[in-house]
Formats: sequence, C-alpha cells, structure tokens
Amino acid sequence: MAKKIIRLTESELNQIIKEATEKVMNEMDAGTYSRIHNASHRAMQDIQNGNYERTVNGRDFINNDDIISRADSMEQNVQAHWLKDYIGQTFKFFGRSQMGLPAHVLFTSERITKLEPNKTVLVGSVTFNRNQINGDGIIIDFTKGRVKYHERGNRYAYTLEIDNRYKPLWDKFTNELQAALDARQY
Repeated sequence: MAKKIIRLTESELNQIIKEATEKVMNEMDAGTYSRIHNASHRAMQDIQNGNYERTVNGRDFINNDDIISRADSMEQNVQAHWLKDYIGQTFKFFGRSQMGLPAHVLFTSERITKLEPNKTVLVGSVTFNRNQINGDGIIIDFTKGRVKYHERGNRYAYTLEIDNRYKPLWDKFTNELQAALDARQY
C-alpha cells in the first residue's frame, strides 16, 4: 500500500493538535486525578524501599523521581480540566454568626488545595454576610459529613449548610471529590 503525503499549513497542524489536546483534557475525571496521586505515592514508596527506577512495558525504565516531578507538574492542569464545571461556580450556604444569627455565606470555588477524607480544602472567594474575604476557603470533612468555614486569624469555625437551591450542583461537585478519594490507593 502506497503512503499518501498530506500537506498541512502550520495553522492547520496547530488546529489538529489543539483539538486532540482538548479531547484528551476533556476526558480527565476523578479517576485520572487519582491515578496521578497513586503513581506519585507508589514512586515515593519505591524510592524509600531502594527502588529508584520502574520498568515500563517490560523493557524500558523510568526514574521514580521523574514520576513524582511529572505528577506535580500535571496536577494543576488535570484539576482545572477535571473540575471545569465547578471552578468559578458560586455556592450559597447558611451559617451562623458568632451571635447565633443566620448568616449568608457565598463561596466561589477556585481550586482544591488539599484532598483528604477528613479535610478537603477548597479555596476561593468567600462572602460572609456581605463582607467579601478573598483567598479564603472552606473545609469539607467527608468522614463526618460537615462543611466549615474557618476565618483566617480567628479560632472560630462556622459550620455551613448548603442552601437547597444550590444543593444539586453542590452534591454533584462533592460526589466528584468523593470519587477521587475512593479511587485513591493509600
């Protein structure tokens, strides 16, 4: 069979690469995010056990330090694509002020800084009773089924309850986070 030569302009080639990259990035999910976590933890354990390289495809080797470095460089991009439906979303919660009065708490999600069963930290913009506090976040404790906001510089933590109008999207978001936790191998 004769090979065909296809001529592409640079912009056509760039468009093909862009479309292929977007397709792959859109396939990222909680499982992909967890595989990065699992591979980097396995690599660390291998290094601690004196195994500095891992066999790939039965004949090639990859350095475990490289696996850890790749995981670190990939994590932010994978997280951004995996959670693209939730980043920038605003969720409304109810809390209680220090005086016990109901308070409106708005949280706009930006990223995850920690993903653990008992302490998942979501960073974003928090508005507590019309006072915007940038760069803060909320904490989800999946083991106890609680969501809290801890104000920086203050020991008081506010327990939050999702507003029922935002509950379907919040449940979908937390289910994604829980799926990533479930797929992890500790």
